[in-house]
Amino acid sequence: AQSIGGGGGTGGFAVAGAAAMTAAASIAVGGGGGNGGTAAAVTVSNSATVEVRGAMSPGVTAQSVGGNGGTGGFAMAGTLAGGVAVAAAIGGGGGNGGTAGNVVVNLDGSDKSVSTDGSQSPALLAQSIGGSGGTGGWSVAAAASLAAAPSVSLGGKGGKGGRTGTVTIDSAETLYTGGLMSPGILAQSIGGSGGSGGFSGAGSASTVVA
Repeated sequence: AQSIGGGGGTGGFAVAGAAAMTAAASIAVGGGGGNGGTAAAVTVSNSATVEVRGAMSPGVTAQSVGGNGGTGGFAMAGTLAGGVAVAAAIGGGGGNGGTAGNVVVNLDGSDKSVSTDGSQSPALLAQSIGGSGGTGGWSVAAAASLAAAPSVSLGGKGGKGGRTGTVTIDSAETLYTGGLMSPGILAQSIGGSGGSGGFSGAGSASTVVA
């Protein structure tokens, strides 16, 4: 049983340019990535015997997984002028990771069992995993002028990792595993990783002030 939040969408990119004999300015701002979707709580109850064969095949699976945040859009700005030329670019921020719900597993068949025989196949897998934050958009700005030519570039910030829920297991059944790296119970509550910030670059060329 799984509840999985959808991933956030990618922010739109932005490009701006300006040229003039006197003064000119250009500004570009990338769109922010969408937030990951929230995953609902998951409850699994079983009172029957379960037998599973094959690698990476858990006997009973219960997962609540938050969606990952979307990537921020990139931004590019360029300005060319005979007088003052200003260029500014700001990358969009990454979306936040989605929240994962609580996970509950009840195995109440006291005379029953859950068994697996493949590698990486726990008898019981229960996980609540927060979504990862999206990566911030990158940015580049450049300005050139015979006078002053300031340029500013800011990369977008990374999104926050999603929160996780609790994992609760109550089992009266016998658990068997026969493969490598196959624990009887694998229970995890893992918060989402934060997203990386976007890189930025800025350049100016001027005969007076850059």
